[in-house]
Amino acid sequence: MELLSSLPLGSLPLSYEAAAILERYSRASYFAGRGDWEEIYRQAEEMYTALNLHNEATRLLSFLVKAYMEKRNYNKAFEMLIERKERWENENATLNILGKLELDYNEILLLFAIGKYKNAKKKLESSISFSYKSSTFYQVEGLYRLACFYAMMNAEEQDVELYLKKLTLFGEFIDSDESRSAVLILRAHYHNKYTRNFIKAEQVIEEYYHINGLDPYYAMEKGKSLFRAKQYEQALKSFLEFKEIPEWIHPFDLSLMYEVYAYIARCYIELKERDKAIHYSRYALDGIKSLPNTPYKEFVEETAQLVKR
Repeated sequence: MELLSSLPLGSLPLSYEAAAILERYSRASYFAGRGDWEEIYRQAEEMYTALNLHNEATRLLSFLVKAYMEKRNYNKAFEMLIERKERWENENATLNILGKLELDYNEILLLFAIGKYKNAKKKLESSISFSYKSSTFYQVEGLYRLACFYAMMNAEEQDVELYLKKLTLFGEFIDSDESRSAVLILRAHYHNKYTRNFIKAEQVIEEYYHINGLDPYYAMEKGKSLFRAKQYEQALKSFLEFKEIPEWIHPFDLSLMYEVYAYIARCYIELKERDKAIHYSRYALDGIKSLPNTPYKEFVEETAQLVKR
């Protein structure tokens, strides 16, 4: 960081190397909490685009999107992405396949984040189709997960099974425990939240445990299965093992997180500990109120009403 800050940033030559230095300085400044990171970011982006390195600029844009998502400033992130996309199109910028998929993926994430679900689904399906036509499967696993999650929220059972099957095959193809675990968590979540078959959910979540042991995902879904089985003390014990995941910055992830706290509140209601129920319900409601409408938000709001009774 000290080495970067000693460079004459205002007089760097127009070159790929200079743009790459500015990019790294911007990222380092952001993670160090410096207020000038975005100005340095703009310098790097301007240099990349002046050099017609739009694929590099697209990669850098992913960093900007993530930074604004971490602040929950989803609308601003979306506006900035669309502004750059339109400007690059007007400049006849050429993106390679990976650059296009990266840009599409960020647009899909943000469309879901701001509640433009129909547009997000349309863009998602188009991006998956493009991935297959180009035989380039960059980000396709993330797209399948988003598609599956959205299908769950909309009770599209056939689509849920279709995307779970595709994710299973993808995980087998790349021989990844992480991918297999993601499918198991999605299945457990689907049964806990939507089919309400806590017995099936319990079976799947134990498969997950054999791979990963106790982690936040296990604590979350195990707690729900126990709650559905009316084992409130054990459910509470599991939910209290849940630890917030820093990488959860998208509204879908955050909504899942706040639903856990609503479940904790409901456990305390069942256990006649009203003050603790109020505390966790308020935390969940305060956290989720600015996020788009989802079944998770409805659950948190319903919990708040239960606590008031």
